Amino acid sequence: MDWTLYDTQSKRWRNEGKRYIAAINAFVEKGMQDGWDSVGAEPQETREDMAQEVLKIVRQANESGEIAALREYFPPAHEPLIGLIREKGQAIRSVFYIDENRMVFTVGASWEPTTVYLFADNQFEILPNVHGVGRSPDGRIYALAYENGIYTYDGWQGSELQRFDWPTGLEGIPGEWTVESMEEARSITELIPFPDQQRLLLVNATGVYVLSTEGARRLHPDKETIQEWKEDMEEDEPFSIQIDMEHGAISRDGKWIAFGSQDSEHLVFNAELNINDVWHPESSYPHYALFSYDSRNVLFNACHFYNGVSIAVPLEQTVPAEATSKDSDEFIVDDECRIYAGVSWGDVFIVGDAYGYVRAWSITGEFRWRLFVGSTISGMDISPDGKILLVGTYGGILHRIRLDAGRDEYMIGTGEHSEERRWLIWKKEQQILAW
Repeated sequence: MDWTLYDTQSKRWRNEGKRYIAAINAFVEKGMQDGWDSVGAEPQETREDMAQEVLKIVRQANESGEIAALREYFPPAHEPLIGLIREKGQAIRSVFYIDENRMVFTVGASWEPTTVYLFADNQFEILPNVHGVGRSPDGRIYALAYENGIYTYDGWQGSELQRFDWPTGLEGIPGEWTVESMEEARSITELIPFPDQQRLLLVNATGVYVLSTEGARRLHPDKETIQEWKEDMEEDEPFSIQIDMEHGAISRDGKWIAFGSQDSEHLVFNAELNINDVWHPESSYPHYALFSYDSRNVLFNACHFYNGVSIAVPLEQTVPAEATSKDSDEFIVDDECRIYAGVSWGDVFIVGDAYGYVRAWSITGEFRWRLFVGSTISGMDISPDGKILLVGTYGGILHRIRLDAGRDEYMIGTGEHSEERRWLIWKKEQQILAW
C-alpha cells in the first residue's frame, strides 16, 4: 500500500483522536473526583464520518499484511466506529490465553449458535463441531463441548481425561411432574472444569449443574425454589425452568463454588457441594462472581440496569449449621459497575463492565487503574505471568493488551498499559480483521 495517499485522512484521524482522548480522560477524572453532576457535557467524538473509509483501509491493510503501518497511520479507536459496531458486533466470550502465540475463544452469545476459534501462528481456525470451550481456574484443564458430550483434556490438545453427558434440565425436578427435556440445558454460559479432573461446572439458562461421570447434579435453582415456582403456575401450564443473569465460578484451589442468578442471593458451596455461605446482594440482581487469586475471597457483583455494586467477602472455613443470608455492606469494593467478565491476579481483581471499561481494584477495593476498550465486556483472560490481558466485547472486538509496558497515547484510561493488537470479528465480513 502507498500510505502517503492517506496522509490527510491520517493526520485528521490522529489529531482529532488525541483531542478526544485528552478531553474524555479529563471528563472521567473530574466525574470520579467531584461527582458526575458537576462535569458538564460529555466530550463528543468527531470522526464518525470517517468510519466507512477507515474500515476500507483496514481491509486493504489486512490483504497486504501491513498491520503495523495501519496502526501507525490510523491508531485503533472505538467511538468513531460505533455505527458499524452496532450493525456488525457479536459477543466474544470464553476467551482463554493458551501461550504467547495461541488463544481460543467463542463467538456468539449463550442463547445463539456459537463458533469456537483457535488462534495459532497468527492464523484463525474454526474448531469443527465444537459448541463451547472452558478451562479450569488453575489454567491446566480444558473442556470442549460437542453434540454428544463434553470432554476434558490435560492441557490444550493434551490427553483426554473424562467425558460428561449433557444435563437434561430435569435434574432436581420431582418425578411426578410431567416435564420434557429442555433443549436449553445444552447451552453454555459458563463451562469450568474442576481442578480435581473429575467434575465440571456448567451454567446455563436452565440452572447451575455439577457434571460427573455418574451424571448431573443441579445446584441452582434448588428443589424448594422449583416447588415454589410450580405452585405459582396454573394447573395446565407447561412447566420449564428459566433463570436470568446466571453465573458461576470455581476457586483456583478447587475448594469453593460461587454462583447465583437474578432472583437468588450470592451463594457459596464447598467442594463437597454443601452450602457454605449466603450473602445478601447490595444491588438489585446478582450478576457475576469471581474468586481472588489466592482463593481466600470471592467478589460478587449485583446489578441494576447498567450499574451495580460489588462486594469482596472472605470465605469461611466451616459449613454453618444454618445457611442464612449475611449482611455485606462492610465489604463493598465498588458501587458503579455491572460486571460481565473478570480475572484475578496477585491481590487485584480486573473486571470488565457494561460500559466498556476494564477496571482494576485491590481485594479491599483500592483503585488501581481503568482502561476503556468500548462495548460491553463479554470475555477476559490473563497470561500466567500477568503480562498479557485478553478482552472480548459484545461489539465483536478482541483486544490483546500488554500490562505495565508503557502508556499508549491513544488509549482512554489510566495505567501504563498498551494495546498490541485488536481483531474485528464482525458479522458480514469475509475475514477476521487485524488492527
